[in-house]
Parts: sequence; structure tokens; C-alpha cells
Amino acid sequence: MNIQTTNPRRKNIVFLVLVASFVLTALAGAIYCYITRGKPDITDTSDTRDEITVQFDPNVFLYNRYPDFDNLKLSDLPYFADVRAVFDRGDNILVMGVNQLAEYNKRSGKLLRTSLQDNPDFFSATSIGDLLYVSDNGNFFEKKQPKIYIVAMTTGKVEREIQGLKDVPFDLTNNSLYSHGNDLWIATRDTVIKYDTVKNEVTSSYSLADLGYTEKPTCDNPLQMIDEEGKVKVVEFACKNFISTYDYTSDSWSTERFDRLNPSDYINKGAKDFGLDIPKFVAMSGKVNDTYYALASNGIYKVTKDSLTSTFYESIGSSDVSQDGISFLDTKDGKTFVLVSMESIWGPIPSSYFDGKKISDFLTVKIIDTVAKTEIDAVATSEYANKDISSHIESFYPLESAKGQISGERYSIVGQDGAEIIGIDLGTKNLSLQ
Repeated sequence: MNIQTTNPRRKNIVFLVLVASFVLTALAGAIYCYITRGKPDITDTSDTRDEITVQFDPNVFLYNRYPDFDNLKLSDLPYFADVRAVFDRGDNILVMGVNQLAEYNKRSGKLLRTSLQDNPDFFSATSIGDLLYVSDNGNFFEKKQPKIYIVAMTTGKVEREIQGLKDVPFDLTNNSLYSHGNDLWIATRDTVIKYDTVKNEVTSSYSLADLGYTEKPTCDNPLQMIDEEGKVKVVEFACKNFISTYDYTSDSWSTERFDRLNPSDYINKGAKDFGLDIPKFVAMSGKVNDTYYALASNGIYKVTKDSLTSTFYESIGSSDVSQDGISFLDTKDGKTFVLVSMESIWGPIPSSYFDGKKISDFLTVKIIDTVAKTEIDAVATSEYANKDISSHIESFYPLESAKGQISGERYSIVGQDGAEIIGIDLGTKNLSLQ
């Protein structure tokens, strides 16, 4: 009878080999984590929109969810009072304003991704293919030099700084960007640069004389690139009102001067061209059940951890919300809201402007029940409806630095000294003014 047995020594050797392999694998993983700690992954091309937890990352330019959600501020939400450019990206559009850029879906109008307004160094951007070119003003006090960097649209992450600009004798502060084919156009205070994004080098630069300026602008505002009929154009708005157009065939510029140019005719290329009414957020409640509520001229929006903004209540009219004054929005249960909006009474306004005008011409106070879909105008039903604004104008001035708070059945807007300026009894709906 032939009986097969296992060699004990061989069994021990196999066991030792397995243990050694496990130890080496773990050691290699630890070494890799140590070497790559803190370094951004700039090769990841996966879409980040499925991530729920988002932390602030200096290497991310476009966020699909707000970092530091627990400390969200109104300034974190997009506010496009001055739209500088709109980029068509198929199903979506990119809207660029002052210090901010956001991506919206054309069909639904949903906000998909946004940069942060707390990034004051961002000045201008343009897209070429799936790459976004972003100008960064730098920071004199932090000794950060101006630069232009590339963002991958698939991830929203910063990939790298463009090459070939570190040694050029141009001031890149407040530069304006434009793209035509593979050419990146950069307008500075007194120079226009053509940069080849394939060769990664400056191919041409043009002085004001090259553009055809008959005299140098006396003010120190930068030139601005504009998109008009697909042509490369540069505009100087501040002093001499020049418009320069580039001819690729002859590599030359033609320049016209106008008595007056309205910047909004050239840089306010609104998203309404794509059928979108982008909200301008003017107030935001505190967090209630892991949700913030943001007020815009076209309604109240919810902001949650896994959604930038989504329409919640749409009955509010644009006349209820001041765009240049100050507004407050608060709720204690996410169902009943207090909306207070005050038209601007600040700044160099002549006293005659207020003659014959009533408090109701400037102040809106509404109690909104989003379940029953009812809105009570607390000013119209109060003793203040027909009072002259001049009787309370001085008491309204502290609203600019005030805050709202709910205590029981009373909502108050209090100044920095803690004194109540506006109060509403949520039960009786009675309004009281200081």
C-alpha cells in the first residue's frame, strides 16, 4: 500500500514564505503612503460628483459639494451680479463672474459645480477642450506671484501651472483670458500675449502701439478680452474706450475709438442667452436639520451636504427681494420662514430721495408657510404701512451690520449693540420697529 505523506520541513518553508510575502507587501504599502503623503493626485480623471464628504483642498478649483459644510457662509454661494463670460460646454454652461465660476446644466438650470468666492486671487478664466485656464492674481502680502494654471474639467482639480510665462516681462496681475482654437490670449495692463497651448510657449506679444492706440490710456485699468462673433477682441473701457480686433491672416490689429462704451454690452454675456435664470443669493438661514435655506429673487433654495442648491419654494416675486439692499431669511423648522428685505438706504443718497416715500416702499417683511403655501405681508397689515420712511430712516441704518434670530415665537433683527431693530411676533404676525 502506497501512503503519501506531507514533508513537515516543506510545510514550514511554505508557511515562512507566505508570512514573508505578507510582511513585504505591508511594508511596501507603508513606504508608498509615507512618500506620497500630502501630494495631490493630478492624474485622477474620475468624476468627483459621487463623493459625499468634501474637504477644502487648495488643489481643487471646482467643487461639486461645499467643503466645511457645517460652517457654510452666504459668500460661499454663487452670486453673479456681473457676468464676465459664458462658456458653452454641450449639456452644461460655465458662467464666470468676479472672483467666481460655476457650472450649470442647460436643461434643468441645476448648479453642478462652483469655485469658492473665498478665492480672491481668481480673476479670469477660459476653456480649451476639457481644460480650463485660470488666471491667479497672486498675493503681494503672501509673496505669491501672479500665474495661470490649468484645471481638468473632468475632476475640477488643478493640474499644473502653464509653462513659458515665468520669465516674460509682463505684469500678469488682473489679466483677462480668451481662447481661440489652441491659442490662449492674455490681456494685461498694456500688452496682449498669444500663447500656444500645444507648444506651451508664447508665440507673439503686442504692445499698445501694435494694437494701434494713438495715445496711451492715462488710467491704470487692465485691458479686457471679449468674445464677439468668434473674433479675438480687446477692449479698454476706462479711459479712451478703444476696441481692437485681431486679424489672423495678416497678424495685425485694427482699432476703433468710441466716445463711450458700456462694459455690460460686452462682458455681461448672461446665461439668459441659454434660457437660464441664474439665482442671485442674497440671504441664508442658519442650519436646520442639516439643511441651509438660501434666498434668491426667484425663490428659496435648499443647500444640503450632497447638493449645492436645489429649488425649494418658488412663489416669491422678484419685487420682494432687494438686490442692492440687505435681506434676511430665517426659519426654525424648515417650514415657516421669515423674510425681511430692505432696499438700499446707505451711501451718498440725497435726503430729497426719501420725500413722500413710505416705509412699505423700502421694507418687505413676510411670514411664509411653505406647506400651506401662504405668505403674510407683515408691513401691509401693520400700523407702519403708510408711515413716511423719514420717521424711521435713522433706526434702519444699523441693519447693514445686523443679524436675525428666533427666540420662541419672536423673530428679531438686532444690531451690534443687541438692540432690536425689527421684531415680528410669529403667533400674532404683529410687526414692531425701533
